Amino acid sequence: PKGYCTKHDPGPRWKQREFSHGQVRPSASARGYNRDWAQFRLIYLSEASNLLCHQCGRKAATEIHHKKRLHDFPELKFCYENLEACCKACHSKLTMAGF
Repeated sequence: PKGYCTKHDPGPRWKQREFSHGQVRPSASARGYNRDWAQFRLIYLSEASNLLCHQCGRKAATEIHHKKRLHDFPELKFCYENLEACCKACHSKLTMAGF
Protein backbone atom coordinates (compact mmCIF):
# COMPACT_ATOMS: atom_id res chain seq x y z
CA PRO A 1 0.00 0.00 0.00
CA LYS A 2 1.05 3.57 -0.70
CA GLY A 3 1.13 6.47 1.71
CA TYR A 4 1.63 6.66 5.43
CA CYS A 5 1.02 4.05 8.06
CA THR A 6 -1.70 4.90 10.59
CA LYS A 7 0.90 5.95 13.16
CA HIS A 8 2.53 8.56 10.86
CA ASP A 9 -0.42 9.69 8.73
CA PRO A 10 -0.52 13.51 8.94
CA GLY A 11 -4.23 13.52 8.20
CA PRO A 12 -6.23 15.63 5.77
CA ARG A 13 -4.75 18.97 6.86
CA TRP A 14 -1.10 18.06 6.29
CA LYS A 15 -0.60 20.99 3.86
CA GLN A 16 -2.07 23.56 6.21
CA ARG A 17 -0.11 24.94 9.14
CA GLU A 18 -2.04 25.36 12.34
CA PHE A 19 -1.33 28.51 14.32
CA SER A 20 -0.86 28.40 18.08
CA HIS A 21 -4.33 29.93 18.59
CA GLY A 22 -6.00 27.09 16.72
CA GLN A 23 -6.63 28.79 13.38
CA VAL A 24 -5.46 27.16 10.17
CA ARG A 25 -3.36 29.17 7.71
CA PRO A 26 -5.04 29.47 4.29
CA SER A 27 -3.31 28.01 1.24
CA ALA A 28 -0.85 30.13 -0.75
CA SER A 29 -3.35 30.60 -3.56
CA ALA A 30 -6.03 31.69 -1.08
CA ARG A 31 -3.56 34.27 0.24
CA GLY A 32 -3.04 35.74 -3.25
CA TYR A 33 0.06 33.90 -4.45
CA ASN A 34 -1.11 32.68 -7.85
CA ARG A 35 0.48 32.13 -11.28
CA ASP A 36 0.89 35.88 -11.89
CA TRP A 37 2.77 36.16 -8.60
CA ALA A 38 5.00 33.18 -9.43
CA GLN A 39 6.01 34.78 -12.75
CA PHE A 40 6.57 38.18 -11.14
CA ARG A 41 8.62 36.57 -8.36
CA LEU A 42 11.01 34.94 -10.84
CA ILE A 43 11.56 38.24 -12.64
CA TYR A 44 11.96 40.27 -9.43
CA LEU A 45 14.48 37.88 -7.88
CA SER A 46 16.54 37.67 -11.11
CA GLU A 47 17.17 41.43 -11.20
CA ALA A 48 20.74 42.40 -10.29
CA SER A 49 19.67 44.49 -7.31
CA ASN A 50 17.72 41.56 -5.84
CA LEU A 51 20.20 38.69 -6.15
CA LEU A 52 21.36 38.95 -2.53
CA CYS A 53 19.25 39.20 0.60
CA HIS A 54 18.51 42.84 1.46
CA GLN A 55 18.65 42.00 5.17
CA CYS A 56 21.90 40.08 5.65
CA GLY A 57 23.55 40.73 2.28
CA ARG A 58 25.29 37.34 2.40
CA LYS A 59 22.88 34.73 1.07
CA ALA A 60 21.02 34.46 -2.22
CA ALA A 61 17.55 35.99 -2.12
CA THR A 62 14.95 33.27 -2.63
CA GLU A 63 11.86 34.93 -1.17
CA ILE A 64 10.07 38.26 -1.39
CA HIS A 65 8.94 40.05 1.73
CA HIS A 66 5.99 42.46 1.63
CA LYS A 67 6.88 45.36 3.94
CA LYS A 68 3.17 46.14 4.27
CA ARG A 69 1.19 42.92 4.64
CA LEU A 70 -0.44 41.63 1.48
CA HIS A 71 -3.55 40.81 3.51
CA ASP A 72 -3.95 44.45 4.55
CA PHE A 73 -2.68 46.11 1.35
CA PRO A 74 -3.48 43.86 -1.64
CA GLU A 75 -3.07 46.80 -4.00
CA LEU A 76 0.67 46.84 -3.14
CA LYS A 77 1.22 43.22 -4.20
CA PHE A 78 3.48 44.14 -7.15
CA CYS A 79 4.70 47.53 -5.88
CA TYR A 80 8.51 47.56 -5.80
CA GLU A 81 8.58 50.03 -2.90
CA ASN A 82 6.71 47.48 -0.78
CA LEU A 83 8.94 44.52 -1.65
CA GLU A 84 12.23 43.28 -0.26
CA ALA A 85 14.31 40.37 -1.57
CA CYS A 86 15.28 38.04 1.30
CA CYS A 87 16.91 34.72 1.97
CA LYS A 88 14.71 32.10 3.63
CA ALA A 89 16.17 32.68 7.11
CA CYS A 90 15.78 36.46 7.06
CA HIS A 91 12.27 36.27 5.60
CA SER A 92 11.23 33.85 8.34
CA LYS A 93 12.62 36.21 11.00
CA LEU A 94 10.78 39.19 9.51
CA THR A 95 7.53 37.26 9.24
CA MET A 96 7.73 35.87 12.78
CA ALA A 97 8.48 39.36 14.13
CA GLY A 98 5.33 40.63 12.47
CA PHE A 99 7.01 42.84 9.88
